[in-house]
Amino acid sequence: MNGIGICIFSKKGNSSVLLALIFSAMLMLTVVFVYAGANFTNYSYEESVLQTSGRAILSEFHAALKDDYGIFAFKDFYNNTEDKLKFYILENFRSKKEAKSFALVKPKLESCTVILDEFALIEPDNFKKEALESLKYPSIVKKENKGKSEDSEGVIRNKRLISKLPSNTYGKEAVTSIFSNVTELVPTGKISIENFCMDMYIEKNFNTYDKNSSKIYTFFQNEIEYIIYGKLSDAANLEAFKRDFWIMRLALNSAHIYANPKKMQEITELAEILTPGVAAVATAVIIAEAWAIAETSNDVKLILDKKNVAFAKTDMQWAVGLGAIKDKIYGIVAKKSDDSRGYIVPTDTSGMSYDEYLRLVLAAQKEEKKIYRSMDLIQINLQGCDDEDFFIEDCYTGLAYNVLVNGKRHQNVQNY
Repeated sequence: MNGIGICIFSKKGNSSVLLALIFSAMLMLTVVFVYAGANFTNYSYEESVLQTSGRAILSEFHAALKDDYGIFAFKDFYNNTEDKLKFYILENFRSKKEAKSFALVKPKLESCTVILDEFALIEPDNFKKEALESLKYPSIVKKENKGKSEDSEGVIRNKRLISKLPSNTYGKEAVTSIFSNVTELVPTGKISIENFCMDMYIEKNFNTYDKNSSKIYTFFQNEIEYIIYGKLSDAANLEAFKRDFWIMRLALNSAHIYANPKKMQEITELAEILTPGVAAVATAVIIAEAWAIAETSNDVKLILDKKNVAFAKTDMQWAVGLGAIKDKIYGIVAKKSDDSRGYIVPTDTSGMSYDEYLRLVLAAQKEEKKIYRSMDLIQINLQGCDDEDFFIEDCYTGLAYNVLVNGKRHQNVQNY
């Protein structure tokens, strides 16, 4: 009997041990699953904290840059973006790191590295992306028109300001004529849709000699002229445009004369009177060019007085008659016309405006040059009105970060 009892108790003991082992294993598995779940949820929590911290950096965009020019970018003061990101992360982690927190895994920030270089606003591609993006949305901010003082000459003389202009990173290229730029651009197909859209952005945000649509302070009046020519004064940029307009109109006016049988007949008859015989051919060429020059001079005066000048003229759009050339030849002083303003208004006044001719010249420029000089104007205007310490080279359109938390690496990119 005793043997049987011992056997029964032995079996009961074995069952108890087995149950205890099974219970312990299940408890361990539960702990493992709970800990694994905590790690998984903690990783998601860390990701959300990092995303929020990155957005906090982006939320500190430069308000005047956005309101005045539609560009989203934040300033990085003395490379402090990394310190700010660490601060935001640690502040978000604080609640979980406190002793009263029930979190199984306490987040520990081990390292944080921020990369900004690829998001620098001074990079043409980054600036263009933001500029073109701004065209999608109308400006809803009513900006104060602070204007420019009446005695302002629109001349930059400060050497430090000049040296810090973004265009100096592109290089001080010589200002060439419109024609050399066209020959560089057209064969390579660089007059693209993006280039056209960039021109739209420029026309929307910058002034010209003929247009002052800006609602903010501007140092230059002739801003688009500056983008084209890069001179450091309004007067110099206007003179540069007048030169290119003169060249363009002289070529077109000469072509009009030689293609017009009636005008060529008048020229030939006058040449025969002045120099009969073989010399009349050379004289006719001189008269034709003198007539084209006179018409071109009149075109310049018209366009600067905000009158239209036809691109390819008809007889009704031609202003200067051959009689004016005869008077000059014979030394007769002609009476001033059009209320003594010094120019002749043609019968047909339809044609292209100053800004439309300027648009042609703008389209012929290299896109990168236009972008850098647009940056120049933005920097100059914001320094003069909103932020005297504003520099494009300090601005960024996004950030990339590499963060190590509890041995787990998080990498992300955030931008506007």
